[in-house]
Amino acid sequence: MLIAVDNPHKWQGPILLARALRSLGQNAKAFRGVTIPADFRVTWGFSNPRADLNPRILGDKLRELQHLHLAGVRIPTFSLVEPADGEWLARSQHHRQGQDLIRGCRPYYWVKRLDLTCEFRVHVFRGQSIRLGMKIPGDNAHPWIRSCRHGWRISYGSDAQNAYVSGVRSIAKRAVEALGYDFGAVDVGVGRGAVVLEVNTAPGLDNVNTALAYARHIAQIASGG
Repeated sequence: MLIAVDNPHKWQGPILLARALRSLGQNAKAFRGVTIPADFRVTWGFSNPRADLNPRILGDKLRELQHLHLAGVRIPTFSLVEPADGEWLARSQHHRQGQDLIRGCRPYYWVKRLDLTCEFRVHVFRGQSIRLGMKIPGDNAHPWIRSCRHGWRISYGSDAQNAYVSGVRSIAKRAVEALGYDFGAVDVGVGRGAVVLEVNTAPGLDNVNTALAYARHIAQIASGG
């Protein structure tokens, strides 16, 4: 049986996922072409109706927020027009790692900036929290854009577990369910309660244990378990 991980954008995540699957004894490969025949297919960050996991994703950060809002999931306040007061951030349609906040962008929508004390990343797979990490600043990290590109890393160690705030896992699970995804890495900010910042359908898998967590669940489903 061949497990295909679609990778038309040549991202590192699908390559690492396929490698983790092979370490579990699976026949897996990351392909640029999304129509290559396979027995089981996984998408990573885009839609493919032929896929067995995450065949359809929104691919639009505003639509994602709107779906979460309608489902009653707590998210940042957002607006389709530029508000006249308060501290608001202009966001692009397909922003990644906060680059639109640094470089500036043609606004697609606005979100109200939150005062957060910490931020967690919760990897959810079919209703289960399979990994939980906390974003940790490195040297010269941006003060509030918590992305790897801007000096932050995700720790999955005891510091993350000890800092865990009640409700973070449950709101992450609700977010993935509300969007109709099989899996997603949910960024949850904590200030006055937990709030979903976004759901990543192509999370980084540089941490080998995170890649293995996804691989174990995918292998079990692909084998009919």
